[in-house]
Amino acid sequence: MKQQYLKQLKFSEEYFKLELDEFTTIRGKNYPLFEGDVVEIVVKGAILFKAKVTGIYIRKIKDISLSLLQIDGEYPGYEIHSHDDFLKLLRRFWRYQKIDLETEVKIIFLKKIEEA
Repeated sequence: MKQQYLKQLKFSEEYFKLELDEFTTIRGKNYPLFEGDVVEIVVKGAILFKAKVTGIYIRKIKDISLSLLQIDGEYPGYEIHSHDDFLKLLRRFWRYQKIDLETEVKIIFLKKIEEA
């Protein structure tokens, strides 16, 4: 039987959101995930769980609520108080791209899959 390999959604920090049953991740506008995809959630190289993509939205950073940015981007030792704080976080990952409040991003909504 052929083994199926899942896409991996990698995180470099232990974000608070990963404790929730439903959460978001904000990625580049062309990030290759789509509604219905099932992914492995990986933090610092360790697979934590599987999740299903339940929704996708493209928005400019300035049009995303501060509360969503906080829930999406905060982890122990990093708090978000403004859209600029979120931009600082993104610039750590997107070092070679110009990003500002007008940049369009993909908001990916996910739900944990309970293993049987």
